[in-house]
Amino acid sequence: MADHPPRLPASAAGATPWPELLAPFDLSCLRATLASRPLTPRRLGLLLALPLSPATSLLLLTWYASSHPALSSLPLRPLLAGADPDRALSLLDSLPSGFLPLRESLLLPLLRSLPPGRALHLLDQLPRRFGVEPSFRSYNVVLSVLARTDCHADALALYRRMVHKDRVPPTTFTFGVAARALCRLGRADEALALLRGMARHGCVPDTVLYQTVIHALCDQGGVAEAATLLNEMLLMGCAADINTFDDVVRGLCGIGRVREAARLVDRMMTKGCMPSTMTYGFLMQGLCRTRQVDEARAMLGRVPELNVVLFNTVIGGCLAEGMLAEATELYETMGLKGCQPDAHTYSILIYGLCKLGRLGSAV
Repeated sequence: MADHPPRLPASAAGATPWPELLAPFDLSCLRATLASRPLTPRRLGLLLALPLSPATSLLLLTWYASSHPALSSLPLRPLLAGADPDRALSLLDSLPSGFLPLRESLLLPLLRSLPPGRALHLLDQLPRRFGVEPSFRSYNVVLSVLARTDCHADALALYRRMVHKDRVPPTTFTFGVAARALCRLGRADEALALLRGMARHGCVPDTVLYQTVIHALCDQGGVAEAATLLNEMLLMGCAADINTFDDVVRGLCGIGRVREAARLVDRMMTKGCMPSTMTYGFLMQGLCRTRQVDEARAMLGRVPELNVVLFNTVIGGCLAEGMLAEATELYETMGLKGCQPDAHTYSILIYGLCKLGRLGSAV
């Protein structure tokens, strides 16, 4: 029964507008091929992957199904994973309800390729239209689509629906998308609370999630919470990168906790993460703001790679404290260290000299 492809009745075949449906393909060649060789699931899948119209694809499926009661959705894989999501959606929409069982795994590539609104619509249709109960995989794919297109409010709404309404168990990836959305919306404190509640769902934060929340906390005034979270991150065995350390060092120096920032840099080095020029710059700014200019000058002498920004920071700190001789010495040292003064250097010097009443020197 499976040796030859099923034949349509003569009346039905005569009524089918084959030239229109199959153009620009060679109609006679396709008919001869289908008549001479069995239409296997693999061959059907290859045919469906061609840029046929949805009506032609449905006709081929119906033709195949007439002699294959146990019709599988596997032949749809090339079409659903292809580069034409519009054609794949059109075929799915044209399928009679219950025509063939669909697997969630086959629909994931299609969900991933759709724009946000259509991905959400297809997710809603899965149980009612296609008899597929979406698992965390489908929700995570749509969440990633929403995050990729900066639809953060929609991502949060879908996360809440997934966890609280549909009762689908979330994963660490799910929490990562929701936390990132909260952070982008300026709600880092809620992202921190979300992270704290992950254990109730059997999930633990990963490195990316920790770093996302730490960065947002530092930017949104939660430096103390960020420092605590970084400590927790390290205790949990997650490796922090230089950017994460710099976020917290910058934040601590910004609120005057320079000694704590310096201890963090020491700890950072014990973890095998060497300070960057920016790290030293944050520390020197903090020292100058807290009137510890001598310590900033000493640190400048220990930095392996000097630049004009670091010199400008310490020169400005010296002039703010009335240390004109020290500022002049640093200015003269710049060229010897291969750092040529820039316009900002001269602006700092002029401003500092004028503030010290040395207008003549400034001119």
